[in-house]
Amino acid sequence: MLYSSAGFDILSAMRQKTAMRRKTVSALLRRALVAGLLFTGGVAEAAETPMWRPAERWRGFNLDAKAIKDRFEGRWREDDLEMMHALGFNFARAMVDYRYLCAPGTDTPDPALFAPVDELLAWGRRHAIHVQLCLSIPPGTDYAISRSKKRTVTDAACVAGNVRCWDFMARRYRDIPDEALSFNLFNEPSSDCDATAYAAFIRACEQAIHAVSPTRLVIADGLQTARRPILDVAALPVGQSLHVYDPMEISHYKAPWANREVWPMTIWPPCPMTSPICGSRQKGMQQPLVFLDVPACHLEIVPGLVNRLAELVVSADGREVGRVRYQPTCGSSDYSNLVARTNGEWAGVPHLPIGLDVPASKRLEVGLDQGDWMEIVSLSFRADAGEARLEPNNQFPRPDTPRPAVRFAGFAADVPFTYADGAPFSAARYLHAHVFASWEPLFAAGAFVMVGEFGVYKETPHDVTLAWLEDVLKELKRRNVGWALWNFRGPFGLLDSGRADAVYEDFRGHKLDRRMLELLKRY
Repeated sequence: MLYSSAGFDILSAMRQKTAMRRKTVSALLRRALVAGLLFTGGVAEAAETPMWRPAERWRGFNLDAKAIKDRFEGRWREDDLEMMHALGFNFARAMVDYRYLCAPGTDTPDPALFAPVDELLAWGRRHAIHVQLCLSIPPGTDYAISRSKKRTVTDAACVAGNVRCWDFMARRYRDIPDEALSFNLFNEPSSDCDATAYAAFIRACEQAIHAVSPTRLVIADGLQTARRPILDVAALPVGQSLHVYDPMEISHYKAPWANREVWPMTIWPPCPMTSPICGSRQKGMQQPLVFLDVPACHLEIVPGLVNRLAELVVSADGREVGRVRYQPTCGSSDYSNLVARTNGEWAGVPHLPIGLDVPASKRLEVGLDQGDWMEIVSLSFRADAGEARLEPNNQFPRPDTPRPAVRFAGFAADVPFTYADGAPFSAARYLHAHVFASWEPLFAAGAFVMVGEFGVYKETPHDVTLAWLEDVLKELKRRNVGWALWNFRGPFGLLDSGRADAVYEDFRGHKLDRRMLELLKRY
């Protein structure tokens, strides 16, 4: 092996002890735990497992140089790890495309290609940085077209390729202490990944790794691009990773790869009301925007992108008061940002707002009848008493999850809209509802959860960036959850981010964002 085997006897004893401990957890108990998850929706008391856990909460960064072959820098740098340590951090998540590690055109690991990984792990130990290896592009990913990872977990040959990669790495690095290395199976399962197939995939990879290194910490990214936990594997000796990028209007504001035609203002904390609204083509998501206690007023609705077809309906206490049908077509002068969809349909942004008078109502609804979906940029309520404007947070509704209603508090109120219970909008409440709620059962059960990615792109105003980061970091520290910012150097990072409104200072030839550094170190 490349690395020293000092302390091997101690590690061997630990492995023997933990292997014996694993045998005490019967298959029947594990099945019972999983069954409890499936039928109660909660997490049973965690079984004793041999999984190693870090003694110190991880705080660090992602290394993206090898995240996608031929798209990033392509090489890791020792001075990154050295600077991380010098600035007070202890963790690096190294993203690596499997094509860097496997013989060309195959998913078979080639020992001759692992020298950069060997070197990175040596740097990590030298500079006291725990390195987590993650297959950012795993075997089976359709990286050339959509980066879908469906085949990764459903195709038997692809699953075998992933298991083969992890078995190889487990064997190659079996003598590296758990304190120095962990494994993250693959980055962000796409929304088309089947939950049952993904759970089976995790079991197969975990068994291959733990057959060689019984105490190695194995991390699985959550479902739906690491937004939701995998409850089916909560009883396994596997940690889970959550990625925090909500709302994307803040985290990815004007990021070119986000493919947004219209970007609303970056407001934090955001309105709990979300857009787009969906029609009959979106099963389980056809829910209106709901306003409570609305006075008689003139309502103006500014539409955003309309996808294919959208028939908007406004109703007051169950009575329809307005209806508008949108259907963008090729070359239409009534729409901008026209984009061709399949089957001869189009998407586009209507030029004109909708204006209508609405009566005083206990419940005002703005929704879609027929159609696909459309964005709502803003809603303005006007009367002699004044004007109140609300901008929904741009986030697709989740299937069969009720949209939160908002209450109109009055034109004279300091904040004209509140939650339905009268409470003001707050960062903590937003983060609980949109980020942490589904993970709370794992926290309560003592499962190992970390945030493998979070951060804010450089175009977001710096004050908003720092406010969002601090509120997220507060929630993570309160739950004792470690984290890794995306990235260290670059547009989300601490160094050389290119933010036009940040004040930088020189740090070893790099532009250091001192305000962000001090914030990160506090949490």
